[in-house]
Amino acid sequence: MTLSVCPNGTLHLGFVPDFFPYIWKEDYGSSSGILAEFWSTMAPLLGCSNVDYRFYAKQRTDSGAIFDGDIASGETFTAVGLTWLRPNDPLSLRYTSSVIWSKMVFVESSQSPVFQSTDLSFYAVFPTDIFIMLVASFIVVEIFDRLHIALMTPKGEEKIPLSILDFLRSIPFLYWFTFLLFIWNGNFKGNTLVTSPFSQTTFSSMVASFRGGSRKLVLNSGDNYFTQEEVPIILGSYDNADWCEEMEDCFQMVCNKTSRVGLFYEPDIYSFFASNLTETCSLAQISLSRGQSSGIGWLTRSLKDGDFYNFVISKQHRRWVLEKINFALLTVYTAENE
Repeated sequence: MTLSVCPNGTLHLGFVPDFFPYIWKEDYGSSSGILAEFWSTMAPLLGCSNVDYRFYAKQRTDSGAIFDGDIASGETFTAVGLTWLRPNDPLSLRYTSSVIWSKMVFVESSQSPVFQSTDLSFYAVFPTDIFIMLVASFIVVEIFDRLHIALMTPKGEEKIPLSILDFLRSIPFLYWFTFLLFIWNGNFKGNTLVTSPFSQTTFSSMVASFRGGSRKLVLNSGDNYFTQEEVPIILGSYDNADWCEEMEDCFQMVCNKTSRVGLFYEPDIYSFFASNLTETCSLAQISLSRGQSSGIGWLTRSLKDGDFYNFVISKQHRRWVLEKINFALLTVYTAENE
């Protein structure tokens, strides 16, 4: 049986609430974010007159069904952010091209803020130190200008050739400008979270503290993380994990005790900065060093490179629906343009 994309003219969309900066619920009831704008654009192209958002407490139920099975049945049109594919999912679902790109992040409570939550983080990818270097470079240039004037003779003759002064004053400016470009090219990914210096806690020492029982890892009960074979590699045992239901509770647990470490996705970090927790809590990232492996393949890739996520729709929808969505994702709403 072929399902209608928008019965009664309404496109029903399923999401887990507050997936910053992609979609979240406003206080007055409407939804905002990159994905909200995407579906407002797509709705008329799919023959729909309006959009209705259905927010679910968990992405998968205990039985493994996505959004209580509403995706497969067609009651909810689409979703985003599948953590892992299941072997039976392709039997009932179609997957679009990649929608978003996100890394996993280990964080601990810190005395000084590490993640920057200002709107500038969407446009800049370098820490404040680089701006200070640029200012210092301009100051050096100004000093050489004044030095050149001071060394002029009363008759206006130059004690030091101007070309030499120009060369000397251009060195710091060109050096820091080139350095800035290297930093920008090395960090920019279009929609990544900006970070300043990382925590002093190393990944290896964190894992050792988990295994020794001195620290615990905070995990969200709505997600599956490690297999039985992977648990000993990171945690030693699940006795060294604390579970939480709501994302805000997860952050609260990390903030309340320095002996806890949280494992989150970057959009979760945005939700942290949208909460009141930032008034009393700062987070520091615990990262892998260059060339280091976590010991688990998928975790290493998620921490270093991040994961792409897809919209999913029921196979009972016509093929042209998927093609229209893919065309928009591949041309305008790409991960680099978000």
